[in-house]
Formats: sequence, structure tokens, C-alpha cells
Amino acid sequence: MSDEEKEKFSKSYCPLAWTHNFINQDGSYQVCCTSEEFDNHIRDDQGKKIFISDLVTSKEVMNTNFMKDIRKKMMDGKWPALCKRCLITENHGGISRRNIEIDNYSEDNVSFLESTNEDGSTTAPITSADYRLGNLCNLQCRMCNPRSTKLWIKEWNDMKPQRETFDKETMESYEEYFWIDSERLIQDVEEKAATLTHLHFAGGEPLLVPQMSKILQTCIEADSAKNITITYNTNMTILPKKVLELWKSFKSVKILASVDAVGDLNNYIRYPSKWSKIHENFHFIDQHHEEYNITECMVSTTVQILNILRMEELYEYLEQFKFIVPTPNLINVHVPTYFKSTYLPPELKEIASEKLVRIKAKYEAILPDHYLYLTDNIQQIINFMNSEDEYIIPNDESTQEERGFKEFISFQKKFDQDRKLDLFSFFPEFLKY
Repeated sequence: MSDEEKEKFSKSYCPLAWTHNFINQDGSYQVCCTSEEFDNHIRDDQGKKIFISDLVTSKEVMNTNFMKDIRKKMMDGKWPALCKRCLITENHGGISRRNIEIDNYSEDNVSFLESTNEDGSTTAPITSADYRLGNLCNLQCRMCNPRSTKLWIKEWNDMKPQRETFDKETMESYEEYFWIDSERLIQDVEEKAATLTHLHFAGGEPLLVPQMSKILQTCIEADSAKNITITYNTNMTILPKKVLELWKSFKSVKILASVDAVGDLNNYIRYPSKWSKIHENFHFIDQHHEEYNITECMVSTTVQILNILRMEELYEYLEQFKFIVPTPNLINVHVPTYFKSTYLPPELKEIASEKLVRIKAKYEAILPDHYLYLTDNIQQIINFMNSEDEYIIPNDESTQEERGFKEFISFQKKFDQDRKLDLFSFFPEFLKY
């Protein structure tokens, strides 16, 4: 969409507030997966969180006072508090999810706004659904949490700073995502299937979860699959044959491969992945994408202290493929805070900035125009890293915790101790700090 076309909409308008349902790991309706991390729940008119088990229709969810208020703010050019991550990305010169979705809905944006009443209510159909089907996962990524992977439940409170620990009730709730086995889940899919054009799954690891395949089968039986593009965030460790066969019935499949580095460094960050298997799966997709209706495979990389100094390795790795998008989509880590690139020592920020500038210059010269936003986004990664100096943060005297870069180092040592891993074997330059 051209800049002239975008000026038709307010600076904070996002079509997802009109047409998207996001159901998170605990079965609660939330605004979207890019909004604020742990408190972006849609609430009913009494202020209570809405769950899929509440038997509330999608139309009722989207026309709560909560959602009407968000849409009114957007139409007035005001940023809802929950949308701060897109705001941060745009303020640093990057392409936010909001920007991408405006492009995705270029033929629908005007009709969405025209469907909106003065009070913020809407009659727009649900065309996009995002299901996070519990926390079954085969990895324990360092920057993840027990809400998204069961492998973190046992160790979380022993390994994390006090301010990040969860009470007993919360920890027990992460073992009880039973809603994914309910008839209500399939009923919800059946209610939406006729108008869906986009279906997204993330984790946990969605390709491990049996209920994901059941949802696909439901769409096929409803004769809606031919209209639906499926997208995934997957760690690329598995490609089940049964799932691949189901993909053939859908309009298309797009894969966002959650890979943060090459080889042993990716295994270190996304423990205990095996790079050999990930590499094998990339080659399979590169060679068989047409057979299984895969129209795009892009690497989605969470940029953090653990990889920002080694990004060129990932770019160079992707050069070997013919189909897979040749550059990754870079997304800043915000949580845990001490993984953020803003915590890097100043000298290392300079080195990282220089490397990223070289990457940007090299790849923007060879990318097709429709993927140039991926290199445009590199500048906002640099800007975000340099926007704050959080290398040292004063201690909280009530907890006597080490803060800043030292807190980052302390966590890695705890994680590494029983796994016979060593941060400094990957980053000897960290030793001086």
C-alpha cells in the first residue's frame, strides 16, 4: 500500500481490532499476539476476562465495551496502551505488525471502518483467527516461559529473579490447559469457518499438538479450507507427514520459522533443539514446497543479546536456498527484559551496529522489492538497541538483585550449569564484562 493510501487511515488504525480473534494458551480472548505480553485480555462489560469456555460468540467478544473503546481510540488516532510494541517499532523506523496488516487487508480496510457505529461497535466478520493450543513444546527456549512451554514449569521459580516468579496457583494453572480438549474449541472453529481467510497457530509447538490437526480437519469438512491461508510459528524441529497432507486442502500455507541463529548457537538459545534436524527440514521445504501447498517460508528471529552480534551467520546461511525467503524477519525481544539488546555493553553495541549496517547494505541491494521491508527493518533494530543504556541498572535494595547485563550473565550461568553448556564458549568477548 502506498503512503498516499495509508494516509486515509489514522496513525493508530489496525484492522485486527475489527476482524481478528486471538485465543491464547489459557483459552482467554486477547487483543493480538503482538500486544502487551501478559495483560492484553479482552474483558466483558463487568471487567472480567473472557474465555472460550464462557460460550460467548465472537460477535459479542468484538463488541464488548473493551473492544469498542480500542476501535474508537484507533479511529481518533490515539494509541491504545496495549498496542505499545507496534508504536515502539514504528517510532524506531521499523515496519510494525500494524503496518503489515494494513497491507494484508488493503481491500477491506475501508469496509471495516464503514461497518463501525458511532459507539465503536462493528458488524465486520471474523476473517482471521489465532489459536495458541496450550503449552506442549519440545523446547525450553531461554527467553520463553511456562505459559508457552511445559518444560519451564519445574525450574522457573528456582532460576528466575524474584520479580518474575509466579505463585503456586499460577504455576499449577500452566499444567491445566484442558480447554483444548473441549467440544467448545471445535464448535468455535465451526462458527468462524465460513468467513475465515486466515488461520494462525503458534505455541507451544503447534506441529506437535493433535488439536491443531483436528481444527484443520474441521475446516476441510466445512468446505472452507480452500479459502483459508494457514500460517505457523514453528521451531522447525518437526514436519509431521499427517499435517503436510492436510495442508494440500488449504488455499496456501506460510511458515514463520522461529530460528535465532545457525548451528550450535541456535541449539544454545532454543535448547535443546538439534540443528541437523532443523537444517534437514529447511531443505525439505525448499525442495517440496509446491507438493504441500507452501507458498512462503520465512525465518522469524527474536533479536536479543544472545544473537545480535552473530546475525550475519544467519543471513549467509539462508543464501543457499531457492525458495526460502533469503533474509529473516527481525523482531526485538522485550521480555525477559535482561535479554533486550539495550542491555548490551556500549562497546559491543557499536560492534553490533556496524555489523547490522553492513548486512542492510548488502541485502537491500539483492532483495526483491516486496521483501525490502525486511532490510528496512534492520535500522529499527539498531535504533532500538541504542535507544536506552541498560547495561547497568541500580539494584533494587528490597531484593538485592543484580540488574542490567550482570543479571543477563547470571541467568545464563544458572541455565547452563546442569546442561554442561558455557555462554563464554560462544561469546568470549563477554568475559571482560
